[in-house]
Amino acid sequence: MKRNVFALLVLPALMLVGCSNVEADPEPTAPNVEPATAESTPSSTQETSPRGNLMKEIGEPAGIHSLDDPSKNVVTYVVKGIEVDPVCTSPYSMAPENGRFIAIDMEVETAGEPEFTEVMYGPINVSPHSFKMIDANGTTVNSVSSGPSYGCMEESETLLSSIGPGERVTGKVVLDVPSTEGILVYNESIDPSLGWEWKIPQA
Repeated sequence: MKRNVFALLVLPALMLVGCSNVEADPEPTAPNVEPATAESTPSSTQETSPRGNLMKEIGEPAGIHSLDDPSKNVVTYVVKGIEVDPVCTSPYSMAPENGRFIAIDMEVETAGEPEFTEVMYGPINVSPHSFKMIDANGTTVNSVSSGPSYGCMEESETLLSSIGPGERVTGKVVLDVPSTEGILVYNESIDPSLGWEWKIPQA
């Protein structure tokens, strides 16, 4: 099974979800993926960073394909926004420990069984620990989480940390970072070499 997954990961089209645009099917067979593919940007999905991650724009989907059908995703991630210095909404919020907060507004959608477990083996765990940061000087900031980052937002605004099959969830992941200039990196837990990057927008 791992050999099959690895083989798919090295294919250039593994995480590109824009292929549905090429098929131009007027009645999508996977409606759970359609909201994400609608904002795909084919021109940028081919770009790879020096770290081997796919470089993504805000609103551009990132996906992990089914073992049997590369035109379908078992997981689709969309970063809908990145906010620097968000206003915390929790009544128990505290000041950041590392310097500044960054809130990532995300949508995650998963396929049903058995396709989901065949690839992911279990629930997806998305949290501040899922991310790291490359600052403007090229230095990797591995720890972008803290007690205050977890307690910044009300629970109703926070992305579920554990996402199973057949779910579509939205919410925010708050990072605690020393700088707000640089790149955010998300690496998938099933294979640390599989990842995506987003540039932190500047005002």
